[in-house]
Amino acid sequence: MPDWSRLARTSDGCDGSYRIDRTALTNVARMARRTLLAMGAVGLLLLSACTRPEDARPATSGDPIAAVDTADDADDVTDATDTGDETSDASATTGMSTSTTAGPTTTTTSAAGGATTEAPTTTTTAAMTTTTTTEPDDPGDLTLIFDGILPFRFGDRDVDVVPALSQVLGAPTLDELSEYPDADQGMFFDSSGEQSFIAHFGRTVCFADGLCVQFGAGAPETLIFTGWSLGGQSDLDTEDGIVIGSTLADFVDVIEYDPAMSCYQVAYGTASGIDVTLLSEDGVFAAPNADGDGLDVFDPDPTMVTVTELRAGQLPVFVFADC
Repeated sequence: MPDWSRLARTSDGCDGSYRIDRTALTNVARMARRTLLAMGAVGLLLLSACTRPEDARPATSGDPIAAVDTADDADDVTDATDTGDETSDASATTGMSTSTTAGPTTTTTSAAGGATTEAPTTTTTAAMTTTTTTEPDDPGDLTLIFDGILPFRFGDRDVDVVPALSQVLGAPTLDELSEYPDADQGMFFDSSGEQSFIAHFGRTVCFADGLCVQFGAGAPETLIFTGWSLGGQSDLDTEDGIVIGSTLADFVDVIEYDPAMSCYQVAYGTASGIDVTLLSEDGVFAAPNADGDGLDVFDPDPTMVTVTELRAGQLPVFVFADC
């Protein structure tokens, strides 16, 4: 909980609400940078272990952090599965299964009258097994989940995800490659030191409906799906049916949030592992009390609280965000 007594309060002069002095909070954030980074590293470990409410992560789900490492260390994986047996190697890397069928035993008689028994002949057949992803035909085929956007999961390659999304959402309005060259305590930072990410390179692709998908890896050639965010007026929904503009009243049993962790009229919660941003049109969720030594927590009308943003996975983070 922040020490609200150290934050300057400034009246907006219109509805009696207050806002945080951004300069003061920015200075606090800069002093606590290393503490925040350490907390962020713990958060990443917790995120990689999160599950659905029924505590059953789908077997096909991908951990974006582990997947980044996997994409960068593909050569190591190949070396580890090299057994020296060509058939075994093919099965490990391509999903090929083999079967051997024994033929009949044959007996021949030599000119000297002796009988010779030959070993049975064998025939080896191979069957290739492949896993395919159904390509979406329209936005209704896409579902927002905590570990991807069905039919895609975190860990899928950008060269597969972006073209498929473009087919149903239209050409991207933004397609930007970013580099985070400076590493500090397990995170990477851009040249300004103000934005961090989990990988050395990142690619952000956004569409007209407000959906942005994020990719990351140690090299631009191995980028994988790590996160997504949604704002704007998109009709994309979650498995629970939440869309941008949904009210808290309609999903009061699904969306969880703590008013004390809000930022005046904005609150942050979760729904089935997806991060949710809420906006109140009925006053603030919480504000510093009159004595400046704590918070007054309020309970806005849930019919007047709407979902303004949904997010999941790993995304670039502005280090000095004040709220």
